[in-house]
Amino acid sequence: MKKISATKTNNQTKIALLLDALKAIFKAKDKRFLLASVLLHIVLFSMLLISWQNSEPVKISSIPNSVQARVISLDELKALREKREAEQKKQIDKKNAQKKKQELKRKKELKRKKELKRKKELKRKELKKKKAREKKQEAKRKADEQKKIQIKKKQREKRLKEEQKKKEEERQKRERLEKIKQEKEQVKRQEREQRLLEKMQQAELETQRQFEAERVAKELSRQQRLSQEQELNEINKYKNLIRLKIKQQLHYPPKTKGLKVTVKVKLFSTGELASVTVIKSSGSQALDRAGLSAVRGVVKFPLPEDQALVDREFREIVMGFISP
Repeated sequence: MKKISATKTNNQTKIALLLDALKAIFKAKDKRFLLASVLLHIVLFSMLLISWQNSEPVKISSIPNSVQARVISLDELKALREKREAEQKKQIDKKNAQKKKQELKRKKELKRKKELKRKKELKRKELKKKKAREKKQEAKRKADEQKKIQIKKKQREKRLKEEQKKKEEERQKRERLEKIKQEKEQVKRQEREQRLLEKMQQAELETQRQFEAERVAKELSRQQRLSQEQELNEINKYKNLIRLKIKQQLHYPPKTKGLKVTVKVKLFSTGELASVTVIKSSGSQALDRAGLSAVRGVVKFPLPEDQALVDREFREIVMGFISP
């Protein structure tokens, strides 16, 4: 509608301009200007005609007499649209608020009825529970009374049994004490007889023991001497073997004749070397190093089979070596 009105107004403006131009031509006094003006207006009229043909056809719509039409801008149109949308939103919000209020009122009433029903049901349940509790308490009271009667009866029976048991225990105790007394007297008699017999046997055993002890002492002394001699021979044998093993690896450096290096050799129980240190230097570093190297050069040292003897005599060995 707005576009049609604007196009119509534009065409009316062009026609008015054309008429004003024709009036000016006929009023002009100079014919040259008149000719130029005619040509100019022909050109303008041609352009106007082309523009008229290219424009959309005007649609005539009936407008009520009470409506006064006017051209409005896009901003005004936007403002009107926003105002109409705001009013519609306000109406919708108002309806929603009323609807929400009614719903809230309905829910509140429903809640009130539900709460009333819950209270009634709760009161009914409480009354039922109270009756059940009273019934249970009455039953419990009767049961407690019956239980007390039974307890008193059991206590009386228990007391009678305890009295009988006590009398029986006292009787058994007297009999047991009498029996123990007799047994003690018999035991004492037997002990006296046993002691006398033991003294006689002891004297005989003592004599035999002394004789056997003297014999065993002599035999043990002889065996110990033999064992000590054998052990000493075993120690000397393996120490000499160890010394020989080291000497086989020992190369005396020159200019060390008469010098002596003393080393401490620590061995594992397997015969392998644990460590070796110089405990007394020869005064020659070369001879000291040669002694250490010789000990380290032995892969495994010979040891006796007796492990106790190894632990006692061969875990640490001190040996001295004199350079020839």
